[in-house]
Amino acid sequence: MCFNRSTCIGLLAFCCALGAALPGNASGAEPLRALLITGGCCHDYDAQKKILTEGISARANVTWTIVHEGGDTREHLVSIYQKAGLGEGL
Repeated sequence: MCFNRSTCIGLLAFCCALGAALPGNASGAEPLRALLITGGCCHDYDAQKKILTEGISARANVTWTIVHEGGDTREHLVSIYQKAGLGEGL
């Protein structure tokens, strides 16, 4: 699997926060909210988003928002990156 730098940083941040959502840490705790942005050419993103989200959710209390767009092109600009205030309230 090939990841770019921002994907690796995002995965690292997610893994660091994951401990707070593990079942044994806090009963009745709110789920960790996670955002997965994927799509484009060159990889099986349909399978990857299923494997990642289901695998993580089986081990931690996570609520997912998935943005999957871009078809089979490298030029697509993912719409969520165009929204002002994307990170507000996180």
